[in-house]
Amino acid sequence: MATIYFYPKKERSGNYSIYCKISHGTNNYDRKAIGHKIPKLTFWDKAKQRAKTIGNATDINSKISNWEARFSEYEGKFKRDEIEFNISEAFNYISVGKVVIKKALTLADIHPQFVQHKAKTTQEDNAAHYETAFKDLTEYEKFIDYQHKVTDVNTEFYLEYGLYLAQEKKNINSTINRKIGRVRTLMEWAFEKDYIQTQKYAKTFYFKNHESGRFPLRDVEIGQLRAYHPETHFQKLIQKAFLFACETGLRVSDLQQLQPRHIALYEEPNTKIHYLDLTQIKGAVDNTVPLSSKAMSMLMDASEGTIFDFKYSQSANVALKKIAKAAELNREIEIIYNQGTKTLKKIEPLHEIISFHFARNTYISLLLAKGLQAVHVKDNVGHAEMSTTMIYSKQEDVTRWKETLKIQNK
Repeated sequence: MATIYFYPKKERSGNYSIYCKISHGTNNYDRKAIGHKIPKLTFWDKAKQRAKTIGNATDINSKISNWEARFSEYEGKFKRDEIEFNISEAFNYISVGKVVIKKALTLADIHPQFVQHKAKTTQEDNAAHYETAFKDLTEYEKFIDYQHKVTDVNTEFYLEYGLYLAQEKKNINSTINRKIGRVRTLMEWAFEKDYIQTQKYAKTFYFKNHESGRFPLRDVEIGQLRAYHPETHFQKLIQKAFLFACETGLRVSDLQQLQPRHIALYEEPNTKIHYLDLTQIKGAVDNTVPLSSKAMSMLMDASEGTIFDFKYSQSANVALKKIAKAAELNREIEIIYNQGTKTLKKIEPLHEIISFHFARNTYISLLLAKGLQAVHVKDNVGHAEMSTTMIYSKQEDVTRWKETLKIQNK
């Protein structure tokens, strides 16, 4: 005699199956997957075939047929009522014929809980970013007059939502991808909480994003910035921090952490080299950066505490733009960007688009252009890969041009 047992099982892939165990009167079980495997259908007949050699196969097959019929009933219910397929409910239904069917949750049902979760587990401003992202999502649902169920979220949803952000909000693709990423994080949380049993949301989706512009300043433009005398104390601080970054390649996060204790001195006969010895915020990379005489002149009055004591925010970049405009950094820059499925171009004066990251671009590009070996530049700025540093280099092109012209101009 044998006994058959059924139970639901969540697989590593995130899919679900209904499994069976057939006992042959010993302690060993023959575990086989049968029935409905989400999202792929396997055949109930397989279970019946496996029972052929068992003495009470007729009883077992009768039970399997009964389960199959009830499972079909449940499938009909969740398709007809547009509810989310729930493996636990399905299992209960085919076991006892009863289930309390719940309507599928909407995104609006769960994202307030998720924002509260983020507020408890991350920094306050990070939670605020999620709140802003879901405000856009709510406006999108009002725009199309439809509330999305949690099970609606898939690559098609990302595409439609992304096009809305591009066309109605005029977001560029880097912003769109960031907002879609926050929806994906919400969905991962919903899956962990067992609000959904599907991972359709997890398929890769990414709007094409043009390589972010790298617009290094020229020597003459750095001179213009250095010659300008700001009117306010805050503008003087921002000017000094930006110019120091042009001399060291520091990211703004490392400028903000910089203290006198990070300044070290190397000495040998006839040589003194001041350098920065710090751990970069991004990637926690230990880094040493030699300090030029211009960089050292900006540190002469450094006292205890943070050297560049400012909070990096929109106000810092606004101040930098005002300084650049007053210093007449008017060079026209062509910007190429993607908005949804469109590639667009626009011309902006340098002072309108300048930001603190331009200083890092400037440091890398000028050193490469003046002949410093790329491996040294890489180590100065703390790049993990040489390929990242070489993005800034035009030297390979220049070498190719020179060699070509040598032959052509013979």
